Amino acid sequence: MITASEGTRGGDCLSEEHLAAYLENLLDGIEKDKTEEHLSKCKACRQQSIVFSKVRSGILKEALLKAPRVLTDRAKQLVDQPQAKDWIEVILKFTKDSITVLKDTASVIKPLEALPIAVRQGMTAEAKNSVFLSKIFNDVEVDIIIEHIDNESCEIEVRTIEASTSNPLENIRLNLVCEGKELASYLTEKGRAYFKNLDFDIYTLVIIKGQVIIGEILLRLESAQ
Repeated sequence: MITASEGTRGGDCLSEEHLAAYLENLLDGIEKDKTEEHLSKCKACRQQSIVFSKVRSGILKEALLKAPRVLTDRAKQLVDQPQAKDWIEVILKFTKDSITVLKDTASVIKPLEALPIAVRQGMTAEAKNSVFLSKIFNDVEVDIIIEHIDNESCEIEVRTIEASTSNPLENIRLNLVCEGKELASYLTEKGRAYFKNLDFDIYTLVIIKGQVIIGEILLRLESAQ
């Protein structure tokens, strides 16, 4: 049963114990569905789940046996960081020959003609079944190209640019999270990073500059098949 936790998060938020059980895949199907629905709507709990997932991964890598104390200490340090300045949601439905925009909370979807000419010229006919998103977070322009590969998968290319100079930005951390678990984490190289062979699902792209989360983009990618 979903329970509320006390503290800075709201009274309807998930408890730390509940989040831990979810990340350990200990919930039954109904509770898992309720948890994922809550995470898709609640920024605070989503942030907490990302923290716990990262801490858990670190603990496993370091082979630490006293997990509860380490988990608490490291989680507190991360939670005390400034919260994301912006959070937006985009819902896309992919069919064989088209992409339908079901929701765009911040008008981030742009026409493909807005892509740099060099990029558009390099796209194949198949690759043109794509959608282009662009958003500025703290002078960091984040451009996202979501390409429909086949009936079961897609690819995401992310470009980070300094908005004031239009120069590519190196070492912007991009975390891709699904169901509260971090799937991949990359630092941009020459202002680019790629997430390939992604199933149609619900993802959160977390954008981090230095040690600060400057933005989050919730991507709901649905297949009409």
